[in-house]
Amino acid sequence: MLKLLIFLESRISSLNFGIESNIKHMTYNYNDTCDTIARAIMKGFPLCFVNDEIIELPTPQRAGTHFQRWTYALLKAREIVDTIPNTTK
Repeated sequence: MLKLLIFLESRISSLNFGIESNIKHMTYNYNDTCDTIARAIMKGFPLCFVNDEIIELPTPQRAGTHFQRWTYALLKAREIVDTIPNTTK
């Protein structure tokens, strides 16, 4: 199990998910964290690093207007942030 985690960690760190999805060592408030995760969902990133945790992201909504897709991503991001410990509102 430990070897698998080390392997996954090395594979994930070698992938380029962009600066916006890597908020591991930054201090964000609740809304900034939600916006950052929503942007990562909109871009179709599979994973996001938040508070030293790797979070699997849902697939973005493909139908509808840009505002409808953004609202979906933001609602999903808020659901994710609500489950993360040590995230202040």
